[in-house]
Amino acid sequence: SNKAKAKRIRDVIITDTVEILILQGIQRG
Repeated sequence: SNKAKAKRIRDVIITDTVEILILQGIQRG
């Protein structure tokens, strides 16, 4: 369904954002 696809895309975006924030936090030390 279209709703399931939208949720999957949103989950991927959230995961990418969290990983970026974590990496930035590590780099700042």
